[in-house]
Amino acid sequence: LQPAWGLSQRLPRMIGANRAKEVSFVGAPLGAETACQWGLVNRVVKAEELMSVATKTAERIAAFRPEMVQAFKRVLNDGMALALGEARTMERARAFAHYRAMPASDFDKMRKFIAAGKKGSSAAIKPQTVSKL
Repeated sequence: LQPAWGLSQRLPRMIGANRAKEVSFVGAPLGAETACQWGLVNRVVKAEELMSVATKTAERIAAFRPEMVQAFKRVLNDGMALALGEARTMERARAFAHYRAMPASDFDKMRKFIAAGKKGSSAAIKPQTVSKL
């Protein structure tokens, strides 16, 4: 079976070439804990906790401006297609373009958001604070 759906290119970037070869050549099921350790999944939760954890994660993401989540997703995805140096240049250019177009009032909100994070742990930054930006 010759891969043609992108797995041979994506998997090594996610888990490293040697692990990708092992998974591909052996063809054996991969356990949830191993998948988590290798970075194929973000976390492993008990079945009865799945919806609660997924809902909380979705709520945290939804607390941010949709256009910012979309822009961040684009920069992550687009950057993965580039060499690291090129990706950093692209990230910087997009960020500067965004900041140049940003109203001064948003800068004040951003400064308050950053200051709130410096006062405590990152857990101290509540999604509701972010949604007001």
